[in-house]
Order: sequence, then C-alpha cells, then structure tokens
Amino acid sequence: MIEFVMEEVEKDYIEKYKEVINKIMMDYDIEYRYQIISKDTPLDILHSETFKVLLLNVEKGMHEFGIKVANFIRYDIKDWKSMIIFLTNNKNHQFQLWNQQLFILDIVEKSKDLTTYLEQCIRRSIINYDQRPNTLKYTYKNTIYNIDYSKIIYIEKEPGGKRCIVKTKETEYYFPGTLSQILEKLDNRFLKTNRSYIINLDRIEFYDTKDNILRFKSGLQLYAVSRNHKQVFMENIRTLPLQIICRKQEKIGKKRA
Repeated sequence: MIEFVMEEVEKDYIEKYKEVINKIMMDYDIEYRYQIISKDTPLDILHSETFKVLLLNVEKGMHEFGIKVANFIRYDIKDWKSMIIFLTNNKNHQFQLWNQQLFILDIVEKSKDLTTYLEQCIRRSIINYDQRPNTLKYTYKNTIYNIDYSKIIYIEKEPGGKRCIVKTKETEYYFPGTLSQILEKLDNRFLKTNRSYIINLDRIEFYDTKDNILRFKSGLQLYAVSRNHKQVFMENIRTLPLQIICRKQEKIGKKRA
C-alpha cells in the first residue's frame, strides 16, 4: 500500500497531482490511496507504518505547514522511508530546503513542466517502495519484533484468542491483532487461504489437490485451503516456480513427457 499525502492549497493542483498519480499507478500492481491534509489536519493521522509519498507546498518561507509536516514525519515519528517531494514557485527556497536535513527526494518547480517532473519523482518513489525492508515489524508487551518475511512459513489465528501465531522454522511469535490486521503489514508473497491461516507462497514445496494438503519446505504440512479461497490460491500457485506444482498437474506433465 502506498499513501499519497497531498497538502490542500489549490484544488486545481490536487486534481493535477491525482491525474499524474493515477496514470503512473496503472503500470504497477500496488494498492494506493490519497490523504488530503490542510493546516487544520491533526498530524497524528500520518502516524502509521504505511509507505507514504508526500507532496508538500513551500512558497513563503521555512515556517510553513509543509515544513512542519516534513519534520513530523522525519523527527517525531521517525519515518525515514517515506518520500518527501516539495513543490514551490519560489526558486529562492530551494537551497534552504535542501539544508533542512529532511531527506528530501526532490524539489519541483510548479512553473516548469510540473507533470513531467512530478511523474519522474513519483516513479523514483515507487522504486524505493519496492526496495523497502522485507520485515514484519511490531511491538508486543514492550518488545519490538522485526521478523524477516522470508523466514515466516505461515500465520495462524490463535484458537479462541485475539492474537495471531507467526510460525517460522526456528520458533513461534505472537502478534497482537487479527489476521486482517497482520495481512496489511505483509507483501504479496502472503495469501490468506482460510479464516485461520495466512501462508507464505515462497515457502510451499508441494500442494496435493486431492487431499488438500500443503507441504512446506520445512517439512510442515497443513490443511489450510478452504473451498472459498481455493480458486484464488490456485491462481497464485501457478505463478510459482515449476517444481512447486500440484499432484494433478504433475501427472499430466509426466504423460506429456
């Protein structure tokens, strides 16, 4: 998920930003949404782990709302991953902006070819989104967890509880929330296969379509694919490497060989 945060100054500019963003995002299989903010917006609404691309205005000086938002992102909530793009008509501010130590992606002059430069900036932002750390990070009982996605085999809803169990080859971790909440933190290698499980597609070794058994590379086996989720699961598993195939497909392959 990418959240495009835009400062509401002039409505015409907001519509132009949206037009550029919609055009770009058609090239990517990434969910995105808009967040329009103004001077009256409580900045706490930006306090989330969602990757953000912030389009902030600076016209008159270094005490404007855009600067305040950028400082909140970097120094208050310690978000150094999201991308900040400043938009201005005042060339005199550019040197001052670069020296604010706000880790700016770029400064775009509105008076120039705004659409072209903004598109270049957003595409560079998406590259950074694709290269973000692949870890599940959360806090539980005063402990910070940072679990590598590649080590997660599956995630199970705790029976009768309000937590999820994150299963790796070495150990189990507890996540304080629902499957839907944890799924929002994961990337597209993870898929919900029934009401109780999210599985890591990269960790599957074999799927038996007849007995509905998932076998993982670690040797673990699960009956984890419900009837309602099976079609989507099969569509995803067909994109995996050829050695990860179901029994029915394997038999067909041998006959053809």
